[in-house]
Amino acid sequence: MTNRVDIPPGFDSERSDSMTKRYPTRIHEILTKPGEPPLKSGEMFALNTDPDDMDYYLTDGGDMFLRYGTANKTVRMAHADEVIDAIIHGITRRPRLTEEQILALNAAVKWFGFKWLVKDKCESVCFWQNKPEKRENHWSAYGGGMYTDIMTVKVDNLVSWSDPEPLDIVQTLRDAGRLEGGGMTDWISIKDRLPEVWQDVLLVCNGKVYEGCMMNDGDFENARGYDLTNVTHWMPLPEPPGEEGKE
Repeated sequence: MTNRVDIPPGFDSERSDSMTKRYPTRIHEILTKPGEPPLKSGEMFALNTDPDDMDYYLTDGGDMFLRYGTANKTVRMAHADEVIDAIIHGITRRPRLTEEQILALNAAVKWFGFKWLVKDKCESVCFWQNKPEKRENHWSAYGGGMYTDIMTVKVDNLVSWSDPEPLDIVQTLRDAGRLEGGGMTDWISIKDRLPEVWQDVLLVCNGKVYEGCMMNDGDFENARGYDLTNVTHWMPLPEPPGEEGKE
């Protein structure tokens, strides 16, 4: 038995883009906001009713699943009420960044200390240094803010007035692997994000750096296979040197 939900009344199936193979299923189409690229199978998203839990995804067949637990290693089919929430209240997707947007967001963080991006009800887009709160018609926070209309690079497609939370710029760049422009070079707290299972990474354990990985059960081990406890941070392994690095 699946939790696939019937299309809501009033949905015109005759003109559905899913009929033209632009979307794998109709539920992919329903969850895609107007003007956005089609939602892909396996793409992670959050329910607008629970924006902090961005661990839902759709299968090619249109079933909705949730990853949860340590390292998101536990998977279950979404409950019917979760699917209904997604249809009625919408979802929040991780934005897809262009190279120009990556440079602009890194500059906003590095040069001005901006960490949050929002769109007001009037469609104006603004950077904020401190996390803003949503008011009746706009977002507001203490500290400096800057409207993005002075920028040549457009970032307005990354946010919407319907977003329940402001866009975390640093986390967005980390998710894309592009924080600080040249790649993800900052240490990542395991409280913020975990590495992929069995991915070879650098780990900080009790103040020392080890090469190791995270195992299926969410624990860590070093390259020799010994368990590591009290791991606090990790980062991807650096790229090997190019031809100029050879002797």
